[in-house]
Amino acid sequence: MKKVLPCIFILMFLLSGCGDAVAPFGDDSHIADFSDGYIMQSTTGSYGLLSCQNNVNSPDKGVKSDNEFRGVWLSYYEINVTEGRNTRQKYADYIRGMMETFKPYGITDVFAHVRAYGDAIYKSNVYPTSKYAAGQQGAELPFDMLEVICEVASDYGIGVHAWINPYRVHNGTDINELSSDNKAKQWYQEGSNEDVAVVGDKIYFNPASQKAQQLVIEGAREILLNYPVKGIHIDDYFYPPDCGDFDSKQYSDYASSGGTMSLEEWRRENVNSLVKGLYNTVKSFGEDKIFSISPGGNIDNNLNSLYADVRLWSSGGYADMIIPQIYFGFEHESRAFDKCLNGWLSLKGEGVMMPVGLGLYKTGTEDAYAGTGAKEWQSRTDILVRQVQYLRSVQSDGFVIFSCDYFDDTGTSAAMELSNLKNYLNQ
Repeated sequence: MKKVLPCIFILMFLLSGCGDAVAPFGDDSHIADFSDGYIMQSTTGSYGLLSCQNNVNSPDKGVKSDNEFRGVWLSYYEINVTEGRNTRQKYADYIRGMMETFKPYGITDVFAHVRAYGDAIYKSNVYPTSKYAAGQQGAELPFDMLEVICEVASDYGIGVHAWINPYRVHNGTDINELSSDNKAKQWYQEGSNEDVAVVGDKIYFNPASQKAQQLVIEGAREILLNYPVKGIHIDDYFYPPDCGDFDSKQYSDYASSGGTMSLEEWRRENVNSLVKGLYNTVKSFGEDKIFSISPGGNIDNNLNSLYADVRLWSSGGYADMIIPQIYFGFEHESRAFDKCLNGWLSLKGEGVMMPVGLGLYKTGTEDAYAGTGAKEWQSRTDILVRQVQYLRSVQSDGFVIFSCDYFDDTGTSAAMELSNLKNYLNQ
């Protein structure tokens, strides 16, 4: 009987027309560039219709809560200004197309990437204009992209969270590629890495720098003052992975002055200081404003490699919402979705929301780190449905999808995943 029901569901699914691919929200070719991040690039292979086998052994459906959080991340490469959307009206039409695409999924919130590399897609007196807004960092802003996003999202009843990268400055090591009004360039040219440092193949603000922390906080304050956003959001970029000893002088000074924390504890406390400062700043604009963080899904890696104290932040008083990026399938050999989620939920303190980041971008790809589960995202097209079912069964707060680009992947396994998810959410 368990194998018959999914087949009946598929027949109804096809007759209802739900198998149609999601309508695109723009005419641009959406090629995701993950060269600067920690996630793999999507493939665009085509896969067949959902099979009966794909639905076997799904978890209990659970019950949808009345206030289920449903979000989507809008990355900088998805909301940048290009030739096809280089006027305010064209850009508004493009964002409106996105919101139309999100409607069938009941999306409640979007996270708009307004500051990706120490620069801004909005009018700022703190950061230079982003090259993703003006073509060149520091050039004149053609129009206020964040203003447009807020206006259009409001028409659809969708909340906007301003997503910033607090530490990342440049996807390269040449400081001369930054604009003259970039604080990072100015500080770097003063001849010290105590505020800005080249680590690996990128330039970062130093997490131990009080000047850098204050700059980030002032940037958040500026957004909250000038835009009707629901809050401020930071993602999983904290200390750079394998960061070496770039902060050795500062730690030595700390230890010489009587400090007793280990290097690892000291680094975590540096990040905690910024997180607490951002939280307090956001809350100063009203208790209804939300400060949220989306750390990577591996709890130990956060603590020991990125120096992100997710245990502390999840306990309360540091963030209103923690959104762990659990971009793993159920068959992942070492971090199966359900087990990983249960670990995160065990950290959740009173008053902290914990919707979960879901990896739509992984559909159709081989997960090289999943061991025996490496082929799961290629062989199934019901993973997101089953994940939402599991979230509901454990009374999680909802989900956030990475990312909007993949809502436009017509004819791929991502389109099938979304069709299945849309059908489930509208039952």
